[in-house]
This record gives sequence, structure tokens and C-alpha cells, in this order.
Amino acid sequence: MVNLLVLGSALVAATLLYSVAGLYTNYNKVRRTGIPIIVSPFYTFNPLWIIAQSWLAPRAWFLPLCRLLPERLSLFTRVITMDWPKEDGCELHDRFGPAFWVISPGTIQFMCADPVANEEIMTKYKAWIKPPEHVGKYSLIRHTAPEIEY
Repeated sequence: MVNLLVLGSALVAATLLYSVAGLYTNYNKVRRTGIPIIVSPFYTFNPLWIIAQSWLAPRAWFLPLCRLLPERLSLFTRVITMDWPKEDGCELHDRFGPAFWVISPGTIQFMCADPVANEEIMTKYKAWIKPPEHVGKYSLIRHTAPEIEY
């Protein structure tokens, strides 16, 4: 019984350390851009978070409880649900400007509401560096749709 408790504690500690290290790394990557940053402990599309969110949402206590924290610490609660752009509208862009980062332990997301910047990003997608974890996805698409250049 004690061994299971020690093992469970070690797994929780390792997960927390991994998350903190991921947040630190991702924060340092985007900090130099000068664009506002929202730090989130959860990635919106993480399968574990999607399951946890579906369990927490009906109970309706988690997000309001987090929103009791100081605003700087609770800002992530506005961007961790799957439908946050619909719920929030343009409030975050009104507050932070046309672009901001949402960083989490595993990912960096760039949110942009500027049509000119979006057109630049979308039309010159080949110039952007693709993350290594997406290379396999691109090669899968390349085999099913070889006429599209990636």
C-alpha cells in the first residue's frame, strides 16, 4: 500500500515538473516577440483535458472557482474550453490587441484577428517552420493527396 502511494506521488510530481518545464520553455520562446501572452496549464485539445472538461463542466464549480483567483492567474479560464471564441467574442482581442499567444505545457497557439496578418500567414504557409510533431501528419496527407504541396 505504501509503495503504491509513493509511486502515485512520484507520478504526480513528475507530471507537474514536466508541465512546469513545458510552460517555462514555451514562455521563453514567445516572450521576446512582445505580443501579449496568456499562460494556460491545460491545452484545449489535449485528450485528457477534453475528458476532464466534460466531467467538470456539468458540475459547474471548477471554472467559477478558478475565476476567483486574481485576474492574471485566472485569465486562462477564458481560453480552455472548446468553444471559447464563440463565448468570448472579441473581448480578449479588444483587451490584448489583434494578436496574442496562448501557451500551455505542450503547445503554443497564436490567436490573430488581423485580416491582413491572417492572409499573410495563410498564403505564405510554406515559409513557416512546421513543428516536428506535425511532420508525420503532413506525410500522411501527402500520401492521400499528393497534388497538395506541403
